[in-house]
Amino acid sequence: MASPLRHTLLPAALLTLVALAMRIHNAIRYPADWGFDATFNWQYIYALTNDWSLPDPSAGWATGDPPLFYYGAALVMRGLRAVGAIDATVLVLPLLSALEGLAIAALAVLLVRRADPGNTRRAWLAGGLL
Repeated sequence: MASPLRHTLLPAALLTLVALAMRIHNAIRYPADWGFDATFNWQYIYALTNDWSLPDPSAGWATGDPPLFYYGAALVMRGLRAVGAIDATVLVLPLLSALEGLAIAALAVLLVRRADPGNTRRAWLAGGLL
C-alpha cells in the first residue's frame, strides 16, 4: 500500500512542473506591452534606469506602487544595457518575475512545513494556492 506522502508528492510535483511550464511559456510568448498597466510599468522602469531617484507617487500610474520590483527591474535593465543586450530586457524581466513568483510559493511550502512538520498536504496546498 502506498504511503500518504507518495499520494501527495506526485501530484504536487506534477502541478509544480505545470506551473513552471506555464510561467515560462507566458514569459516568452506574452507581448511585453500588453496588460492593464504595462505601459506605465515600463515607463517607471525606464525612468529608474536613467535616474535612480524615486519619483513622486502622483507622477504616474505605477509610481505609487512599492518600488522594490521596479528598482530590481531597473538594475537588471542597466546591467543588460552595460553588456549590450538591452533588447533582452523584455524576455529577462518576465522570466525573473515568474521565478520570483515560484520562489514565493516555495517559501510558503517551507514555512508551512516548519509550522506543521507532519502535514505535508497542508504545505503543498499553501504553495499551490499561490
